[in-house]
Amino acid sequence: MKGWIYIGVNSVAKGIIRVDSSSSDPEERAKKLSSASELPGQFAVRYACWVADYKSVERKIHKAFAEKEIQESPKWFRYKVSEAILALREIAEPIFDACWVSGIPPLHPVEKSKEEEFTNEEVEEINMKLLDENIRLSESLRKMSRPRFTNKWINCPYCDYKFEAPDGPRTNFRCPSFLCNRMFNLIHYNKLIVKKS
Repeated sequence: MKGWIYIGVNSVAKGIIRVDSSSSDPEERAKKLSSASELPGQFAVRYACWVADYKSVERKIHKAFAEKEIQESPKWFRYKVSEAILALREIAEPIFDACWVSGIPPLHPVEKSKEEEFTNEEVEEINMKLLDENIRLSESLRKMSRPRFTNKWINCPYCDYKFEAPDGPRTNFRCPSFLCNRMFNLIHYNKLIVKKS
């Protein structure tokens, strides 16, 4: 039956670890142990691994750790956490694990494939190609967004307010001057702007 094998420590008991098993979340089990334990301090999980048969693995670990077991307290051992993790990994053959101790390498390190490994020169070359492509794309987008007609300055037929003519023919165009604000039509003919009132 699949389940967790975990190593926990108590904040007060230095150099002593607890090796236990659980079919549920080890963190929840740690909270229960903190509230139910006679020991002062908080119980915290430092390592947990998911194994195929957690009961038989727990028995194997307790047998292997027997010489360091605290006599009055089963499941408690005098062990350094880092050493216990490495020994537990050899015995338990975990499917996956979680470790909250610095300096312990991951169980299944992610290896880079040959395609992912690049030299600095290759990285620089790739970055330059991407930059060139971005420049080319931005130039083509700029060309696409250019107006068909060149913008020219025109005057409102009512108030002579000077403004830049919009692109393309417009009907019911409103004078931008807030004093005038009258409507008129603009029609483009061959890049020339003709006012119609």
